[in-house]
Amino acid sequence: MESKKLLTVGIKNSLPLELTMLLWNLHQNKKDRDYLTVFKFKKENGILIAEHRQEEPEYSKEYEIKIDIEEPETIFIIDDVIDKIKISTMMFASEY
Repeated sequence: MESKKLLTVGIKNSLPLELTMLLWNLHQNKKDRDYLTVFKFKKENGILIAEHRQEEPEYSKEYEIKIDIEEPETIFIIDDVIDKIKISTMMFASEY
């Protein structure tokens, strides 16, 4: 099955490429994925903490990311299949 990755304008214009790539990798490497992946962020002592979670099957894991950026808002990655093409879209929660 063909697959495509899409970014919203908000992600493309404001999220550093290295963070975007890391989130795609975390999403793709999760074997039993739900259609909705959620990344929530917080900063502690100058380190960005990303909580990677989903509802079905229930999953939550935190990652420390050494990147010098402001704390981003929550990010969704939504998987869908349209005309036999798997499409994954990364967006800020506010763009949903």
